[in-house]
Amino acid sequence: MNVLLVEDNLLDVESCREYAKLIGKDMEIIVVNSVEDAAAQLSKNDIDVAIIDIRLGTRGGEGNDVVKNMRDLALRIPTVVHTGTPGLVEEDVSILKIYTKGEVEYGDILRYLYSVYETGITKILGKKGFLEKEINKFYRDVFLKQKDIWIKKVSENSDSKMIRESLLRVTLYHLEQYLEVLSNTPFYEEFYLYCADSEYHTGSLLIDNKTKKSYIIMSPECDLKIREVKGKQKRNIEYITMCEIDAIESCGFILRDNIVKDISNLQNHPLFGKLTNTKGSCHWIPPIDEFDGGLINFTKIITRKEDDIRNSFKLEQFRISLPYIKNILARFSAYYGRQGQPDLDIKPYLCRLDKLIQS
Repeated sequence: MNVLLVEDNLLDVESCREYAKLIGKDMEIIVVNSVEDAAAQLSKNDIDVAIIDIRLGTRGGEGNDVVKNMRDLALRIPTVVHTGTPGLVEEDVSILKIYTKGEVEYGDILRYLYSVYETGITKILGKKGFLEKEINKFYRDVFLKQKDIWIKKVSENSDSKMIRESLLRVTLYHLEQYLEVLSNTPFYEEFYLYCADSEYHTGSLLIDNKTKKSYIIMSPECDLKIREVKGKQKRNIEYITMCEIDAIESCGFILRDNIVKDISNLQNHPLFGKLTNTKGSCHWIPPIDEFDGGLINFTKIITRKEDDIRNSFKLEQFRISLPYIKNILARFSAYYGRQGQPDLDIKPYLCRLDKLIQS
């Protein structure tokens, strides 16, 4: 783990290096004592994490310039501030934590940063991470081979936005293929997609302001998309369809923070069918810190106009991610598309079956 330490106090530098040795992980401490030297290291080195002091000179607040440079360069480096002047820290979402000198040891800071590093975020999003490598690979192996095709589209079509969006989709499709080779069981957090917009999508989650019940939007994405029709921005539908999400308490159980008992045979648990989504009328969605999850009840359907939804429901800042919402919609459609047939008497047939003797 390459640690950029932006610090002009030699005692702090020595303390950081000593703790790095004591922790015993593979840590390289790269020390700089100015904004300019930090910029030089950031440009030429693959930095995994950073520890920044705010006061690096007589002016004070120089460390804020380092954070700003990292943001302007679009460097995705987990960063903490370690300073004797926390009041000078400018607010920035890229700062993970602010430590006050004298209140915490470098060992605690390094262990925290190592735990962040171990999540793999820098190997995925870092300057030499997985995504950068794959994007470069796409540029070399796909775009450069197809460049004449895309250039021709520019000459044939004046809508550059359409071409750009098409090329973006192609890029994302090539990245998406890696989802097929990931074999580990997913964490519950993968079920949800965090989004900053306030638009409604298939799989968006809402909370009724009065009843506090949870709902999921089931209307198709193509109907929710806003399009310009005769000079006005409109959706294809007037009413948005939602299903209520039953709390797990409705099944006679309560979710505890800790494991209450070990279950040796999952199939014998009364909720096994519902949680594995083999029961036709509901679909389980898992809990995360911000949301309790529950059972999407396909039989509890409501429809509301958009204005009513905006006035009466709170839109959560996350929705169900694409692979899972596709399955939910398929099961929802199958539930209402089933026809059934009269029950046949299979007893006469079974009574005539004899076990085949292998020769």
